[in-house]
Amino acid sequence: MSGLSLFGFPQNPMPRERLGLGASFFDSLERNIRSLRPEFDFSPMVELRREGDDLSIAVELPGLDPDRDVKLELRDNRLVIRGERQQKKSEKGYTEFSYGSFSRTVALHPGVTEDQISASYESGVLHVRVAGAYQDRVTALSIPISIE
Repeated sequence: MSGLSLFGFPQNPMPRERLGLGASFFDSLERNIRSLRPEFDFSPMVELRREGDDLSIAVELPGLDPDRDVKLELRDNRLVIRGERQQKKSEKGYTEFSYGSFSRTVALHPGVTEDQISASYESGVLHVRVAGAYQDRVTALSIPISIE
């Protein structure tokens, strides 16, 4: 993805299988960590795709109200997607759901404006389109030469 990158949660450079430990080891470790502090565990999955000159972003946000729980901002050539999934307080019960605040940031080429960004929410997925995100922003300007 030339010129665009996703910040916040870098991909593991070494797949779990190549580390020589089974996926069950990591799954067990993650479950144990989540059980200690589940309120800090919510990190929605993000998918970035190039579609022509446009950037398409999909963010899994099941159970969130996009009007109340999610904010989209364009700041310093970065698209910031932030929000919070709040846990309903209960004395009894068990959950494997993840709760808490999240923030995901996508770096954009300089010159992208809010007019180029549109967003919709359907079936628990936030869809964001950045029109012209991959267009070449460098343009050649002709400078006149004066003759004296």
